[in-house]
Formats: sequence, C-alpha cells, structure tokens
Amino acid sequence: MKDPTQQPHDWKHEEYRIRVVVTFKPSTELPYEDGVEEYFKNDQSEYWQALTEEYPGITLKRIYTAVTPDRIRALIEEAKERNASYQPHERHLLTSFFVELPPGKNPENLAKALAAWEIVKTAHFDPPGREPQVNSPGNPLSVLQGYLDAAPKGIDARYAWGLPGGDGKGQHLIDVERGWYLNHMDLPTRHSPLKDALILGSILPGYPSVHGTSVLGIICGEDNTTGILGIAHHSNVRVASYYDNNYSSNIPNAVLAAIDKLSPGGVLLLEVQLLYVPGSTLYWPYMPVEVTQTTFDVIELAIAQDITVIEAAGNGGHDLDTYEDLSGIKLLQQGADGYRDSGAILVGAASSENRFRLPISNYGSRIDCYAWGENVVTSASVAPGGEYIDFFGGTSAAAAIIAGAALVVQGIAVQHSGKYLKPAKLRDMLSDPATGTPFTEHPSLPNQHIGVMPDLNKIIITHFP
Repeated sequence: MKDPTQQPHDWKHEEYRIRVVVTFKPSTELPYEDGVEEYFKNDQSEYWQALTEEYPGITLKRIYTAVTPDRIRALIEEAKERNASYQPHERHLLTSFFVELPPGKNPENLAKALAAWEIVKTAHFDPPGREPQVNSPGNPLSVLQGYLDAAPKGIDARYAWGLPGGDGKGQHLIDVERGWYLNHMDLPTRHSPLKDALILGSILPGYPSVHGTSVLGIICGEDNTTGILGIAHHSNVRVASYYDNNYSSNIPNAVLAAIDKLSPGGVLLLEVQLLYVPGSTLYWPYMPVEVTQTTFDVIELAIAQDITVIEAAGNGGHDLDTYEDLSGIKLLQQGADGYRDSGAILVGAASSENRFRLPISNYGSRIDCYAWGENVVTSASVAPGGEYIDFFGGTSAAAAIIAGAALVVQGIAVQHSGKYLKPAKLRDMLSDPATGTPFTEHPSLPNQHIGVMPDLNKIIITHFP
C-alpha cells in the first residue's frame, strides 16, 4: 500500500485567514447581516472608528451563513420544543460576527480591544481547523480490519451486522472536515452528484483529501467485491466542508449546515481540531473544537435537535483537565467550577494491540470513548494502485470508528422499538464501562483517562434483548 504522505502537498492551503469572533450583547439589537457596523450610533460609532484606525479595513461579517437568520430562529424554536432544558437565550447565534485580521496585526490584541467594548459580551481569537492527522468474504481487505472484530480487540461490528439495522441501514451521518475523494470505488458517495454529497464549502485539494476518504471508508465502505467494509456500510453519508476557496475556515457554520440537513436521530461527525497559530497564548495546539464558544453553541444546538455529535478529542497529547480559558475556568474538567458539557461524544485514541493511550491523544475526564488510533485499514484517495492504506490513525480514526458504532446502535434501536435514541442516551450506552472495553493504563502514565471502547455485542444483548 502506498504512503499518501509522499504525494505532493500544496502548503498554501494551510495559510488560512486569521480572524477574531465577537459576540454582542442582545440588548445591542443589531440585525444579523454583513457590515452591521453601519448601524452603530453615537459612542458605539466612535469606538468602532477608533478600532478601524488601529486595524484598517476591518468589517463585521456573519459567522452563520449556511442558513438564513429566520431558519436559525426556527431551528432554535424546534430545539426548545424537543428539549425543555435547552436555554438558547444564554447563547448568541444571532449576535456573533467575525473580523478578518489585517496583515501584520496580532489577533489576540484585537480580541482584547473588542472585549473591552461595553456592548460586547465576548471576543476571542478564532484559530482555524485541521484534521486530526496522524467483513464479508466479498470484501478482501475486511479480514485486515481488526477494529471490526470482537472485544477486547475491536467493537464487534461483525456481530451487529447479523441484526436488523446493525449495518446502519436507514441512518444518516454528515462528516465535517475539509477534504474527500468522493468518487472512490468503495464509497457510496460516488453514486451521488457532488451537489448532493457536499452540502457546504469547497473540497481542499491535495493530500488532505486522503483524510476524509479514509474516515468515510471506516464508516460506510460499501459491501461489494472490492477492498474494505465500513462499520455502518448501509448508512447514508454526506459531507460538509468548513473550508472555502478564499482560504477561510468556518467550523461553526459547517456544523450549522449539517444541523439543517440532518433529522432527529442523525449523527454529526466533527473530524477537526483547532490549529495552533504561532504566538497565540489562548489555545493549546490541537484541541477539541468545542473550546471555542461559537462551535460549542452550535454543538449544543445540534444536541437539542436530537442529533448525536461525535467529536475528535484532538492529537495534542494534552491533559484536558488542566486547560483553562482566559478567565481561569477549566472548561473541560468534570466537576470544576465553570465546567461545561456540550453533549458531544468526545473521542480519544489508543493503540491497536494493548489499548494504551496513544501519546498524541488528548485525555481527561471529559473524554467519553476511545477506539483504535493506529494500524487502521481503510480507503484512501491515492491512485492508481494505492486506493487503500493500513496506517490511518489518531483521534481521526478513533472518532470515525465511534461514529460507525453510533450509527449501528441507532439503526438497531429504530428496528427494535421504532424510535431513535436521544443523544444523551446514545452517549451513555457507548461510554458505559459495563458494556465496553476499558483502556489499559500504561505503567508509567497513570490516570490518563480516555473512556471505553464500545462493545456492540454487550450493548445489543443488554439493551435490545
């Protein structure tokens, strides 16, 4: 199998435009449109003018453009009806804008200047994203997909395939990242026009397209006479890109687009981590995307819409329990003052042989599940002769495996009772130590929590007798 990392890579596509996100207080009563600064009055206008003198050319642009403001309001109302605990008045989807940073300026200084404005609730530097790099007899490579095998080795997808719905039939997933080869011979997306498979954004050319192709192979590789076999190989899969041809990164907008397209019971996969920008002191490199408020808000909306969100924990090797925001709040440590839970299933990565946490995987009490983070056999967009790889890994591979498991359990639940599982219930089932395989603590690295790997056999026997 060829190594896709040997393919030419056009690094100009990593040169994302750096931006700052600002959320105004609801009392400011601004319309949700680009160039909203023209509505500032009196001292507000004077403050903005002072900012433009320091940061020439800046303008306020909507973060959420995937759907109309009226549709955002409708989604919020639908979520409130489905889940009474959802409190959207505490969130600010319609008062959040971004400002592109002028060349040579420091984004954190601009964020501090905006945050000091009396009509602003929060402002923060918004780093761009990057993917967390790192069967039946008719599918000849299926025998090499050890993550499909019975526990403790894998998730035992092969057992689930023997039950109605256990192949993901009737279930829907949208994968959020930047690049895919959607015409791969082993992916169902090759049967769909691009406009139907890609719901938002542009596909990043070059090596990064290997990443999404490998993710989809794990989840929905077709049951045919070629290559690999996906965990939920009869599920319906589409993709949303947070990248566009202007080198912009807009993760929350891609999440919102996915929410708009998915029905309750669907699965949304976040194959993205925050990219480290040199000079930044706010974010550690390769963190889960929900540490930014705007992405947290739309994940929370997805959960309230009864959409299960699977989120890669990131490949920074960090103890997430120790991360603090600028206010000193430990956002990701369970039980800490200010801890917040988006409701997403956060996924870490372990070795394929002994289930030790991989050194690159983030860890901590917030992480729910883990899966293989190395030696994953799946599809790739390298051609000719390199349509498959046997070394995909990191929290990318692990999150894709957990997404496949979620589709399988959801499919069986619908067949069993006629009802989908709510996100909290599905998360509880996939992360339950009683029906999962615990990670193995490395003797020299104690207390590095990455949750459990779901055992579909035990989950099915326990919950769908």
